[in-house]
Amino acid sequence: MDMDTWENFLADVLPDTALRGFVQRLIGYGHLDNLAGDGPLMAVFLGTGPNGKSTMARALHTALGIPTIEEFPGLVPRRFTILTTNTMSRVPNDMGWLRRLAVVPFTEEFPPSHRDTGMLDRLREPAVQDAIRSWAYIGHLAFGQRGFN
Repeated sequence: MDMDTWENFLADVLPDTALRGFVQRLIGYGHLDNLAGDGPLMAVFLGTGPNGKSTMARALHTALGIPTIEEFPGLVPRRFTILTTNTMSRVPNDMGWLRRLAVVPFTEEFPPSHRDTGMLDRLREPAVQDAIRSWAYIGHLAFGQRGFN
């Protein structure tokens, strides 16, 4: 298992440790279909520019099968989904929808000289995929202990 590659990637794209912990619990919650009640149905990876949000969403999709979309679907997803977007302008201003969203801000922007074009391929390697699955399971356990707080 190659946890270092995954954790180093996360530290680059989500430098705030509290936010990384929240995202780990969110993905653990969503991946294991804990969709009862009023919890989020969709993680919104939000941020302008090249910041790793799509790479992270694609890696999670490969490892966990979490659906990813880049345009607002117009329908309520039936399972946990990740939306990657640069703005919230396409999300309906409806309290029913908004309370089911968990917005994850991606604030880093990587200039061309700092972009790693091979990162997604490395995140899709079997050892890293195993690490992502383990990370999500740990997030699931942490969610069970403390929720999203």
